[in-house]
Amino acid sequence: KSGGTQSNLLTAADLSFTSLSTAVTTMSSLLDEAGLPVNQKGSVLLVHPSNELNAIQLLKSTSEPGSMNNDVNPLVKANSGANRMKLLVSPYITDSDSWFLFSDKEDHQFNLFWRSKPRRRNGVDERGTQNLWWNIRQRFSVGYTHYFPVLGNAGA
Repeated sequence: KSGGTQSNLLTAADLSFTSLSTAVTTMSSLLDEAGLPVNQKGSVLLVHPSNELNAIQLLKSTSEPGSMNNDVNPLVKANSGANRMKLLVSPYITDSDSWFLFSDKEDHQFNLFWRSKPRRRNGVDERGTQNLWWNIRQRFSVGYTHYFPVLGNAGA
C-alpha cells in the first residue's frame, strides 16, 4: 500500500490546550509511505519567548489549563507529575505566535554526511608576530529522510 498525502503543518491556531492536544494526536497518527503508523510521540515543544509563559502553564499544570474543570492534564504524566514534554524557547523563531512539536531525538531521521572531515595544517607564524594561523577545511551535507519528527503551527 502506498500513496496518499499528509502534512506536518497544522491548521493555524494559537498555542492552547486544544491545539497542542491536536498536535500530539496528529503526530501519533502519522503514517509512513506504506500506510503503517510511524509511532512518533511529541517530546519537545519549541516556542517563541512571547509564548513561554503559556507553554509553561500547558506543560506544568496538573489540572486542565485555562478551565474550571479539575480534569487531569494529559500532557503531564499523572503518576509522577513529571513533564512528558520538554520546553525549548528560541528568540530565533521569526513569527512570535508560531510553535513546533518535535519527537524524541532517537526518532529523528535527520542526517549529517561528512564529505570531508575537518583537516588542519600546521600553524604558521606569519611575519614573526607570534600569532599562529591555522588552515582548517571541511565539507558536509545535511538533510532528512522523513518529516515525521516535526509538526509546525503558524499560529493564528
